[in-house]
Amino acid sequence: MAKRCRTILTGAEVCSIPDQFMESNLGIGLYIPLFPTSVLGLTLWHDDLAIPSNRIEVANRVSQWNDLSANAFHTTQSTGIDQLLRSGSALIANGSNEFMNYASGLRTELLTQSQGEVFAIVKVLAADRGQIMTLSDTTQADRYAFLTKAEDGGFNDSIMCQFRLNADHDTLVGDAGSADAQIHILNYSSNGSRYRLNIDNVEQTVNVDNGDDSGDWFDKITSANVLHMCRFKISALDIFYNMEIYSVVIYDNELSSENRAGILNFLNNRITSISPIF
Repeated sequence: MAKRCRTILTGAEVCSIPDQFMESNLGIGLYIPLFPTSVLGLTLWHDDLAIPSNRIEVANRVSQWNDLSANAFHTTQSTGIDQLLRSGSALIANGSNEFMNYASGLRTELLTQSQGEVFAIVKVLAADRGQIMTLSDTTQADRYAFLTKAEDGGFNDSIMCQFRLNADHDTLVGDAGSADAQIHILNYSSNGSRYRLNIDNVEQTVNVDNGDDSGDWFDKITSANVLHMCRFKISALDIFYNMEIYSVVIYDNELSSENRAGILNFLNNRITSISPIF
């Protein structure tokens, strides 16, 4: 299918949106964009940091990214030196020490969810992996779940998610093209028995690098004690990631195709309205 680029205000381009998705201002499949709060099961919604009410910050260093769902699962970082920089709509992690803590209430909620759906708008800045979310047990080497955009040769510049519990090691990989340092819309989900993955409005063929297409979701991690943004911490590793995050949306169920298209159209509109980085 022919593709064309959509230029955004930062000057970057998203080049993997098929023409058929851009033929109408209604977007994907001609579905009307849906506000995340209009779809049942919303667990978390982080959105445009250019809007002052969506954040708490001092000198562009963000101490709290407000959750716009009814749950008030605000993502925070109280340590000034570790706070991420806000530039326009972007939350930028430096890859050396900066990260945020998702709310403990969100961690507790995710550990009960056997299925769900996650959307994110991200850009990975370095030749590495950008972690949107890592749920892990920091006392263990093999009990974690993460969602990421991989930019290193070991994963062939791919989007991936991984769930590991002892010997179980499910790594789901989808094609993302080259390490382009562009903004991407990522969408992962599970119905509890199989995974699916959408990148820039293109449904992916699921490739499993390790384990199997089990559909294991966050409830399988059981003993996780941290939930981080831009950081991966287990007993043997503590890694930080250089990336930009613009939006994160989480549901406690796998959405219908119609609702998914509506949320993706909402996020598509967010890309065209992202505030410039200054």
